[in-house]
Amino acid sequence: MNVFAPTIDHYVVKANIKKRMKRFKNAVVLPKDSDGKAEELKAETV
Repeated sequence: MNVFAPTIDHYVVKANIKKRMKRFKNAVVLPKDSDGKAEELKAETV
């Protein structure tokens, strides 16, 4: 049994969350307005 498995899992999950947050901060949202044109908006995070 690997005693360090929970520690390794912790850092792997933390790294995945960090990558997802980075990807979310760089996301571009394209909402449709009434004219059918898409306006480009940057997604902002707090």
